[in-house]
Amino acid sequence: MQRAYQLPYTIVRLSLLLNFILLFTTNQLWISTKSLPIFPLIDDKWLTPDYLEFPILIIYVILHFLSFIKPKKIFIGLIIFIYTILVLNDQNRLVTYHYQVMITLFLFLFNSSTTLYKGLFIGIYFWGGIHKFNPCFYSYVSNIHLFGLPDFFKFALAIGIPLVETLLAIGLIFKLTKKYAFIGLVSMHVLVLILVFLLFKSYNIIPWNIINCFILFHLFWNNQKIPFSKKNSKQGMATLILVTTILVGPFLNKIDLWDEFIAFKMYTYDVNQFYYEVSDEVKGSLPEEIQQYYREDENGKTFFYLYDWFFSINKAPMYPEERNIIRVEQYLEGYLPSGMVFNEELILKNYSYCK
Repeated sequence: MQRAYQLPYTIVRLSLLLNFILLFTTNQLWISTKSLPIFPLIDDKWLTPDYLEFPILIIYVILHFLSFIKPKKIFIGLIIFIYTILVLNDQNRLVTYHYQVMITLFLFLFNSSTTLYKGLFIGIYFWGGIHKFNPCFYSYVSNIHLFGLPDFFKFALAIGIPLVETLLAIGLIFKLTKKYAFIGLVSMHVLVLILVFLLFKSYNIIPWNIINCFILFHLFWNNQKIPFSKKNSKQGMATLILVTTILVGPFLNKIDLWDEFIAFKMYTYDVNQFYYEVSDEVKGSLPEEIQQYYREDENGKTFFYLYDWFFSINKAPMYPEERNIIRVEQYLEGYLPSGMVFNEELILKNYSYCK
């Protein structure tokens, strides 16, 4: 069993390794000059003009390498600073797994105790379960074609997955249940990995699931004798506020005051799933990257999902907030033939799994 003071260094190294791997598996996500609209939170790119993009990314990668060898606060602080700039330039980089890493690094920066690292991951799994208690998740799981399973089994899965995930998160809190909750959550990750290979083909979440298993091991199995209490905590008010925000933020999402991905809702099927119906007049005018994802509904109308388009290039899902649609429309408008009215040729809709 490692000592309590060593644990944050282990968690930080695992988090840096996750981020480092994802930097390469989602490499186009970090490049702004590509055939895809970006979603800046500021109007101008004065923070990182195009000619500085690659030098900044090289520095970002080097900082990950140096921090992995020896986690120093100066390196960690620079990683967080650069990531913040990158997100300001494109919100698509605020994917849940990168968000998890940055919060972990923030905790390290503020000398957080083991308790707060545990609280963060309990909160992640708790909200991941709570958010799945929605009709969209139930509808998706109930209608999935999974090895010819009978309907009653899929019904049990639709109800059981959110319930079990929530209870396992709570089980991490208590000494008597911590070991069993750890085994349950690792089993859940193994199941996800199997489904990724068989159904979803979203391979970039493989390292996220594997490394989370190791983080859980170090937090809740290998250190079971480290008490889950606040008495050993020496962090300042900034860290307490930070963790409170992480735990309260997902609740605020219920009243639309917090974004979906940073509320740990990415795989709950209760997020915006935007698509465009495309008229026959402009079908051939849109980029080839979009045309390859054209589909037809039962009425013969052509449409495409923004998720398919963004994922094919970024290898990460589109940041699904409605405020970003204006950027998509500004980008696509440049491909319409002269005289075409955008909202007549491309009609925005939001698909719901709640059917």
